[in-house]
Amino acid sequence: MEERLDLRQLISYLFSYWYILLISLILGVTGGIVYHKFLTSPQYQSTATVYIRSNQKEISYNDLQLSNSLASDYQHIFTASPNLKAVMSSLHLSYDEDELLEMINVEHPADTRILKITVTSSDNEEAKKIADALAKEGMKSIRKLDGQDPYLVSQGKVSHINVGASLMEHVTLFVIGAVGLCALLIVFKFFMKKPGE
Repeated sequence: MEERLDLRQLISYLFSYWYILLISLILGVTGGIVYHKFLTSPQYQSTATVYIRSNQKEISYNDLQLSNSLASDYQHIFTASPNLKAVMSSLHLSYDEDELLEMINVEHPADTRILKITVTSSDNEEAKKIADALAKEGMKSIRKLDGQDPYLVSQGKVSHINVGASLMEHVTLFVIGAVGLCALLIVFKFFMKKPGE
């Protein structure tokens, strides 16, 4: 009974500061909009697709199985340091290797001999150039190291779709943070107040 009474008192106490919660809501919305508009950059992705095929005219089932099992090795070959350096040099990029590597995702869809090289950048044209250049360098490395004959299925495209966080997501996070913090402070004040206040 006492716990139920405390809960009702707490809720009543929270709503007695409705104006503060409203102000925090407005500040959260404003902060989210400002952050999204002025402090973040849109992110774009471009994907080049490579098919790993054998250089032999006749391909056996074992060849297919072996090529598929080596796909994870090829993923590491594409993002090896020599290939990253070659891309940085050919495109005159200002990134270091670690920064460039964070922009790259090499995916191997299950039960395929396909590799998808996806690059994320705030510059959509740069994303395409890096994806294409990395596909080219990776294919050259596979030919040298493994004797395979990779085929470029598709080059990257210049995308205009922002894959970064949306305005609504930023506003929601700021509102939750602002209102949540104010509510927490009010609750803390409720439990710290002296009996009879």
